[in-house]
Amino acid sequence: IISPWKWTKNIDGEPIQALDLHRFSAAMTRAAIRNILDGWLDETNSMGGGLTADLVIITGKGLNSVSTPVLQEITREVLLEYGIEPQLDKTNSGRMIVGIGDLLECFGKKSWR
Repeated sequence: IISPWKWTKNIDGEPIQALDLHRFSAAMTRAAIRNILDGWLDETNSMGGGLTADLVIITGKGLNSVSTPVLQEITREVLLEYGIEPQLDKTNSGRMIVGIGDLLECFGKKSWR
């Protein structure tokens, strides 16, 4: 199993874990995002209680995409299925950010049960 988590740095140079999808196929990107979000929705999963910071998603800049960055579009589509609107990182166009407030709002009011 491939772990999509990667240690990187935020704008302040602090270490953070990011969801690194930029070498994933479109199908793997969809599966990875849904797996993580569904895990956070699962009340028996301890990860949901660990949401303490923005979610950083590395999609890459789309340099190998024919037109628009494919993984950014897929990431946006999947997140919108959960009612989450990601933002393009202003300091790195190969990253998308989901604010902690948006995550807590989404996962605080939804459950599969």
